[in-house]
Amino acid sequence: MAEEITRDSIQIARLEEQFSAIRKDMDEMGVQMHAMQEQLAEVLEKLSEAKGGWRVLMLLGGAAAGVGASLSWFLQHVRVQ
Repeated sequence: MAEEITRDSIQIARLEEQFSAIRKDMDEMGVQMHAMQEQLAEVLEKLSEAKGGWRVLMLLGGAAAGVGASLSWFLQHVRVQ
């Protein structure tokens, strides 16, 4: 009977050690997830800032294409004497 109690005590100690290791790993994962959430927030902030820049670049590109097409048409259809 004493041997069975000792064996149970050893198993309980092992389980407590494993639980402690799992708890430590979970705490580390929580810290890592928090860091990843902060990085994701920074990325989303940069993307929202870049959205306005892309719109301006597209507007300028469209305007330049329109001016170039108009100039090309003008040079092909109007004859200067």
